[in-house]
Amino acid sequence: EFTVWREISHENLLPLIGLYVGIGKLPAMVSPWCNHGDINAYIASIQAEWHDKALLLIQVLQGLQYLHEYLPIIVHGDIKGANILVSDQGVARLSDFGFASVLAELSISMTTHTSVKGTLRWMAPELFTSENTSHTTQTDMWAFGCVMLEVFSDLLPYRTLRNDQAVVLAISRSERPASKSDLIPDTPDIVWSVMNDCWARKPWARPSV
Repeated sequence: EFTVWREISHENLLPLIGLYVGIGKLPAMVSPWCNHGDINAYIASIQAEWHDKALLLIQVLQGLQYLHEYLPIIVHGDIKGANILVSDQGVARLSDFGFASVLAELSISMTTHTSVKGTLRWMAPELFTSENTSHTTQTDMWAFGCVMLEVFSDLLPYRTLRNDQAVVLAISRSERPASKSDLIPDTPDIVWSVMNDCWARKPWARPSV
């Protein structure tokens, strides 16, 4: 995480201040404290309208665009509402680069791993197809669609499913993380359209940042 985090700098990425030695056996990474908490807590605290939510999501996309256009490309790998903090100035910042990976080439495929890490409900279907798979820019976009769901519904992906096994089964059946009826009333149709695009079954069919 430190290796990736120390190399990047963008307004919509939580900055790394440095390392602190003295807490536990391993050095601790130090970043600015965000009094507003994560994006969902912030939205609730200010009773955000849809356009306020859209602005925050645009800021998230700007941070993600920086990562995806960085050379070599950086894939976040664990995008979710809890990993998007809001600064004291009300600016959304991607955080938690523990699963971030660097793409060696400008292509969909990455260096393979024997297992995939991340947060289950935000993970794209292709991450479950075989052991030799990993996060990509396209799986980040699937997860971004799930963040849109959080922001515009105050619900988690696959909200009716209570355990991981049920979620994996739903994903294997090509079930979407939510339906349009889950969105807050009066949410613009374009929001659902973009979410649907992010949840395209084929990775190449998803939008890029």
